[in-house]
Amino acid sequence: MSRIERVATALQDRYAVRRELGRGGTATVYLADDLKLGRQVALKVFRPELAAAIGSARFLQEIAVTAKLNHPHILPLLDSGEGDGLLYYSMPFVAGESLRSRMSRERLLPVDEAVRIAMELSDALGFAHAHGVIHRDIKPENVLLADGHAVVADFGIAKAITSAGVEPLTETGIAIGTPAYMSPEQSSASTELDGRSDLYSLGCVLYEMLAGEQVFAGATPQTVMARHQKERIPDIRITRPQVGDALAGVLAKTLAKVPADRFASAEEFRTALAGATKDRRVRKPRPLARTALVGLASAAAVVGVWWAWRPPPRGPATPDAASVVSILDPNRIAVLYFEDLSADGSLGHVARGLTEDLIGQLSSVRALAVTSPEGVKPYRSSPVSVDSIARALSVGSIIGGSVQMSGGQLRVRVHLLDAATSKELFNQPFQDRFDELFALQDRVADEVARALRRYLGREIELRRRRAGTASRPAWELVYRGEELADEASGLVRSGRLAAAPTILFAADSLLAESERLDTAWAEPALVRARVAFTQSFVSSAPPDSAEQPDGDVPASLLSRAWLERAITHADRALRLEPRSADALALRGDLRYRLATWTAPAWNDSLVLLAESDLRTALEIRPGLARAWYSLGELHYRADRFQEASVALGEAYSSDAYLTETRDIVQLLFYGSLEIEQFENARRWCETGLRRFPDDPRFMDCEITLLGWSGRGQQHIAAARAALADVERRDTLRALGSKRAHERMWLAALYARTGMRAEALAYIDSARTLVRSDSLVSDAPHIEAYVRLLLGQRSQSLQLLSVVLEARPAMRHYLARSPWFKSVRSDPAFAAILRSGS
Repeated sequence: MSRIERVATALQDRYAVRRELGRGGTATVYLADDLKLGRQVALKVFRPELAAAIGSARFLQEIAVTAKLNHPHILPLLDSGEGDGLLYYSMPFVAGESLRSRMSRERLLPVDEAVRIAMELSDALGFAHAHGVIHRDIKPENVLLADGHAVVADFGIAKAITSAGVEPLTETGIAIGTPAYMSPEQSSASTELDGRSDLYSLGCVLYEMLAGEQVFAGATPQTVMARHQKERIPDIRITRPQVGDALAGVLAKTLAKVPADRFASAEEFRTALAGATKDRRVRKPRPLARTALVGLASAAAVVGVWWAWRPPPRGPATPDAASVVSILDPNRIAVLYFEDLSADGSLGHVARGLTEDLIGQLSSVRALAVTSPEGVKPYRSSPVSVDSIARALSVGSIIGGSVQMSGGQLRVRVHLLDAATSKELFNQPFQDRFDELFALQDRVADEVARALRRYLGREIELRRRRAGTASRPAWELVYRGEELADEASGLVRSGRLAAAPTILFAADSLLAESERLDTAWAEPALVRARVAFTQSFVSSAPPDSAEQPDGDVPASLLSRAWLERAITHADRALRLEPRSADALALRGDLRYRLATWTAPAWNDSLVLLAESDLRTALEIRPGLARAWYSLGELHYRADRFQEASVALGEAYSSDAYLTETRDIVQLLFYGSLEIEQFENARRWCETGLRRFPDDPRFMDCEITLLGWSGRGQQHIAAARAALADVERRDTLRALGSKRAHERMWLAALYARTGMRAEALAYIDSARTLVRSDSLVSDAPHIEAYVRLLLGQRSQSLQLLSVVLEARPAMRHYLARSPWFKSVRSDPAFAAILRSGS
């Protein structure tokens, strides 16, 4: 009999158990119908071994005390009891989400919202403490968000368990409390806990809401508890510069090691928080009157190129030889076989498949050295320590995980450890239906690979940077400046541009001060170049003034001025470090953007300089995927599609998990079409669909491919089915130009098959959509191609003339396009191209 069947049978007179909601170390929670109250409840049933250890009488006596707590921010206990040796209690079922779910989805919460949640939780704690009840397990999982407000669950349950006479619970293997949130006195097994222990835990939760990471992490619970007892709490202002001094002070006092140094009560803590929200003093940025929208679509795509690619910095540390040199290379990785947590060992094949699939995926990234399945097999189900495995395999990073089934869902948890310190860098759960196993395997591999590259890139970047300066203040200023710039670039990518320029000005001020402190260090200038690059998208003020200029300045001139400023910063970085591959790659990309975005025509001399920078960067560091991507995009925009495919292929092979991988795959798909390598195009279309199934740019790639190359009824049926699937899946798309393209590709397919009437009907349908779209469309130039397929040469040439009148820059592309090979010798075609010059 399964666990849920046993529970349903044991409690059938009181509850109708529907399904499992979640499972923890002490109990499992089920969704159930309360037959007496006629409502849905969350039914928490303790593990049988725990129930046997504590006995029901004392437990139910203690839990009755906590059941009397009645407060708007405390989830009440409705009922408790025992059945067939199982201890249980029920709570109202809250249809919202836990704070953990919210934080997993968003990572960083807005400062004001994090403070509001903490204040609501302190209200709940103050009420409970006044009634003699200590929670003992405040953590994000025990905080529910209902109708926008925080509610504490499991109040007093830990006290009920420990008061039942089973402490420590060594016989059951169950610990009360969660190491990441335990106060130092609780983790040292003190029996004299008071409300200040709960406040420490709440401080840990507030820190995590603000910083996006736990105060302390570690490979084992013992490591985490030891750090809480001995190590200094990180300064939240370094991790989150937007936190004011007053709030940072409140947090530091809440997390004091000694209870006497903390706030005396939850009310005192709440009052301090309220006061801190009125004093949000941070370093004031230079003022800015207004912002202008400068190429929002391009901004979202390209700002991510340099900021999202750049690994986020870890906390500042004093540069010394020990922090720079390590015998363990983090790029050398071992993926240990995942653990099968099923009761009957039935998921062994799944665990093995996930492990070997992940090894295969990571092995495709040339920057990584991944131990083979044979190499890690000796450590399968073997209790060998992390450092022993690291030394034996000469690896600096270790990945492990587990699989289990719950209610028909396959749950996978993956963690990444720094082998040198045993510090946990990444821990993430995944879940899907068992029949979607292969999709889940792909998702796990993609997510882990991205996280791995992010963390490893950060570690390598830190080592390089720490070796570059002996000034800790200069290092900290760069760190804080990058944090601000990260925040601004996130705003740009999400389309929220208004606040970005002010934040970027503040970032630049910090970086300028860092340059002043260490004039020989190239890093501040390099980061300032990235900041100015981001300003080129959003700023309505020129680089030399934070004030709004008199009169309107054309966006293109502002963009140009900021790009030129960015290049000046990159030049300065290269004077200090001439062989910096990162600086050369960035300057090459900046020169390319300046040559193509802001000039009235393609600037060949600047493009040549850009290409020289990028190639030099690649000579220094051949595996620099960022430079390969920029070079590939440059070639693609220059209509050098064969060279573009080579460079973009190198970018994908060097690191298939770059932030801009979607752009790389898209350009590889279209580049293959342009040189009529249709099998390669199909491969990149399939890659895009597999890795990014919900991305609109790949949803219709099969239609595009068939429009370029297909013919016959079989291809027509496939294209129409694909079109129907795109429209079904992408219901929110409103751009007529995109939908017009899809219909124009159907017209090309019908024309190539000889079905003239159908082709003309799809042309008319596409034209109607284009007329309803306010954006510039490529559909007329595709229609010119379809008209040629239909034998309508004069109409095709007339359309091309209209296209070039509106978009003269397409002249070079049309001259080389394989679509118009049949008219290249036509004097009328040559005359149209000359008119567009």
